[in-house]
Amino acid sequence: MIRYAWAVDISDSSLKAGEWAGVRPSTAAERRLVSAGRRDICCTFAFRQCQRVLRLVVSQEGVKQPFFSTKRKFEKAIDAMVREGRIRVDEPYSTTVLAVAATAVPSARADIERIRDTMQCADCSCVLKDEGPVDPKSDQYAFVVGQLVQSKFGKGVAV
Repeated sequence: MIRYAWAVDISDSSLKAGEWAGVRPSTAAERRLVSAGRRDICCTFAFRQCQRVLRLVVSQEGVKQPFFSTKRKFEKAIDAMVREGRIRVDEPYSTTVLAVAATAVPSARADIERIRDTMQCADCSCVLKDEGPVDPKSDQYAFVVGQLVQSKFGKGVAV
């Protein structure tokens, strides 16, 4: 079973300079948000939005530790996929974080798009930027949706 919750904060340690998304293991307070047990896998996806950070806390029961259980493993996996030509989009790290979040919680992408509809972002470098990952005409959007459709979680999800 997958449980998730959204939270808003001013900053997040998983966001690297120049990136608009990051992932890390969840803190105790975040685990309480989703009522995660001691043995549940719980990760936090962070998305930079103008002047704040959107955090998606995801808890999964009965699954093995994901390949992004540490930031270093995640970075190595993305670097390998870029070298192999499996990821051919701008900002591969952030875009892959969004794709992983969308596969874990299919409604996450739609939630972010709804937030975008209420914002007026101009010349920013956040997840909501023009021509970015939630713009249906962008390569990043196509990559994220493609990953979602190919995942076992994406079966029957409207894209």
